[in-house]
Amino acid sequence: MEESGSDVEDVTVRKRPVRKYRNIPLYLRSPYWTKNKGSIHNATPKEKVVSNYAFLEASSEHPGGEILFKYGDYYLSRDGFATLCNGEILSSFLDVWSLRFTLLNTSRAVGETKRVYFSTLVHLQIDPKDQWMKDLPADIKRRNFNERLSYEISSFRNLDISDADLIFFPIHRHDHYFLVCFNVKEHKVQVMDNKELPADVSEKDKYGNCPHLLIEAFSGYLKAECHSLYVKLQKVAIEYFKLDWANIENVTDY
Repeated sequence: MEESGSDVEDVTVRKRPVRKYRNIPLYLRSPYWTKNKGSIHNATPKEKVVSNYAFLEASSEHPGGEILFKYGDYYLSRDGFATLCNGEILSSFLDVWSLRFTLLNTSRAVGETKRVYFSTLVHLQIDPKDQWMKDLPADIKRRNFNERLSYEISSFRNLDISDADLIFFPIHRHDHYFLVCFNVKEHKVQVMDNKELPADVSEKDKYGNCPHLLIEAFSGYLKAECHSLYVKLQKVAIEYFKLDWANIENVTDY
C-alpha cells in the first residue's frame, strides 16, 4: 500500500471507500493513526506475502469461506478479512486479538502489569443481540456467561486471573465497539470509547446498564469460583475514561 506525505489518502479497495486520515496534531491522533504508516512500511517480506494471501479476492480456488486461522473455536475466514476493507470489522477479529494479547502477556517480565483480554462473546451471553437469546431466563444467561468465561480461561492455558491487574472486556453493542476494563490496581471499572458523547446524550443514554450488568455477572462468576479477586472487586466505582483523541465522528477506530 502506498501512502502520501499527508498520512493516508482516499483509496478504493474493491470499489469501496476507505477512511481518509487527515493532518491533525499528533497528540490528537489515535494509536491506529499514529502507528499505521510505520507498520506498513516496516512489514517484513514474509508478512507482506501472508497479508497479500489473506486479502486475495474470493474465487473458486480461494473461496471466501476458507479458514485462514483457527484455535479452539476462534477462527478467521477470507470473508472476514474482507470486512477490514470497509471499516466494519468482524467481531471475530477482536476475539482473536484478545486471545493473542492475553497469551503474549503470559511471557511478560517480572513486575510488568498482568493483563487479561476476553472476547466479545463473553459479554454477549448476558447482553445478547439475537431476540431468542434475549428471551432466555436471567439464570441461563448467567450460566452461559460463566461457561464462556471458563472456556476462554482454559484457552489461555488455564491462566490464573486472581492476580490480574487489568481485565478487559470488549463490548459490541448497537453496532459499535467499546471497552470495559476492570482496573484492579485502582479499584475501578473504566469504560473506554473512541467516540465522544454528543452534548445532549448522557452515559446512561448510551451505555444503559451495561457496565453494572457486567460487574454483577463477573462478580458472580468470581464468587462461584472462589477467586480471591472477588474480594478485590467489591464496590468498585465506574469511570467513563476520557481519551484525548476521541471525537464524535471517529467511527473506524472503535
